[in-house]
Amino acid sequence: MQRPDDPAGLGGRLVVSASDLVWFKKCRHRTALDRSVMEGAQYPTTDGDAFSQVLKRQGIEHELAYLEHLRTLHGPDGVADCSTAGTLDDQVAATTAAIAAGVPVIYQAALMTPDPVTPDVLWRGHADFIIANDHGVYEPYDTKLGRTVQSSWVQQLAVYANQLALLQGRKPSAVYVVSPSDTGFHVTTVEAAHPDADVTDLEQALVASLVGPQPATQPDKVQHCTQCKWKLVCDDARRTARDLSLVHGMRAAQVTQLRAADVGTIDDLAALHGQPAPPPVAGIGVNVVSRLAHQAALQVRSEQTGRIEWEFSPDLLTTTATTTDLRSVHAPVPGDLYFDIEGTNRGPAGLAYYLFGVAGVSKRFGRTRVRFTPFWATTASAQLPAFTDLVGFITSWRQRYPHARIYHYNHYERTALLALGQRTPALAEAVADICDNALVDLYPIVRSSLVVGAESYGLKALEPLLGITRRAGVTDAVSSMAEFDQYLQTGDTTILNRIERYNHDDVIATRLLHQWLWDRNVELERLQSHR
Repeated sequence: MQRPDDPAGLGGRLVVSASDLVWFKKCRHRTALDRSVMEGAQYPTTDGDAFSQVLKRQGIEHELAYLEHLRTLHGPDGVADCSTAGTLDDQVAATTAAIAAGVPVIYQAALMTPDPVTPDVLWRGHADFIIANDHGVYEPYDTKLGRTVQSSWVQQLAVYANQLALLQGRKPSAVYVVSPSDTGFHVTTVEAAHPDADVTDLEQALVASLVGPQPATQPDKVQHCTQCKWKLVCDDARRTARDLSLVHGMRAAQVTQLRAADVGTIDDLAALHGQPAPPPVAGIGVNVVSRLAHQAALQVRSEQTGRIEWEFSPDLLTTTATTTDLRSVHAPVPGDLYFDIEGTNRGPAGLAYYLFGVAGVSKRFGRTRVRFTPFWATTASAQLPAFTDLVGFITSWRQRYPHARIYHYNHYERTALLALGQRTPALAEAVADICDNALVDLYPIVRSSLVVGAESYGLKALEPLLGITRRAGVTDAVSSMAEFDQYLQTGDTTILNRIERYNHDDVIATRLLHQWLWDRNVELERLQSHR
């Protein structure tokens, strides 16, 4: 959104966009911050994580590829490019002229129309494409990388459709999402009757929030926080306020319910831990309040001591053993394997997993040996051979160590093995055997057995407990994907070395976590024997 200062252009009127509408639906606080900046406030911004930049580049490449496709279909005179027309006024004028001339395809169509209820407010749109149908009615098309149509995409396109209705006197009967496919492009038609296509009420709610009194909002954590330019502002505000969203496992609805019960901060919640019976909270069971209070208390204590505090889960001390709690952990022995996969959902077509890393523990001449073996797939055609080699390696290893267990952290590795096994009938039986009889996920063991004073139970967050020191370079899965994309662009093999070191560190961290959990198992057994 903006309020231009040029009286000869837009007369200083408020200008809102389809993107403003989408963000308003996702997070009202984002809109409040945008308004504050428009009125003179200054906040630090962020461009998102490293992979967000990859997605931005890939999105532009997909858009330009579809532009070339349309030029091939309609010829150079059948496509008007308004992206290079100069100023915004020039782009709007070029778009209006192309519509009047009936050019079949208009790229980067700049649309500017008054709000139907508040004419002093202007709606600005930049449709990737508007294309005339068989009846000469222009309809909006947006290029998107995802293949499942999202409600926010429909809402964005619906704004363009409303603007086109004003400009051409006829409303499009449908809008379109253009996704990449293995054979080129897949165009999804979204009819005007789609539930998300009626944005009238949402448009008016957005305008009212901008021209009326500033609504009171809070920086609540939502699904799209990592994509927001104000992420740093809200993160800082939540930490300053000691917000309940800092508590691991806390849901957004529970934050609201706890606030209504006058439990407004992580410290308020932590104070409930240890009470004979926590106060009732409407909508949340007593056991859940107790669990969240326990988590909050350990996080607060970790802040105070400067180290990650942990305790056994109360349920672990009062229930019988299960296959997914601490008491199921086996002692580390020669034959153990540790496994981690690097993958992406935005690689070249057909390439989902680009590195399979395995560390095997063996014993030779009385000495324990840990050997890391990477299986790389840097192209789609290399994925099946790498996967075949991996399965062959694990199968041979299990023949040598019949009772070998393969440890990993969280569901990603199992999901990947099963997905690739289904695509490879020759390996399906071996993969099923590995998953059913050897694979051990340490994540549910941690979740069900321990309360850890950390905001996340991810492997990286637990590493201070393990004494691991990571080598410089790639730091997380997101940066691994970004680095791999950089390799695809440049062919620089030193990038692969950095990713491999990161994967190796993950595998070693998994091994250290296994040992740590076994030590806790022994500690638990000792504790229970003295009860």
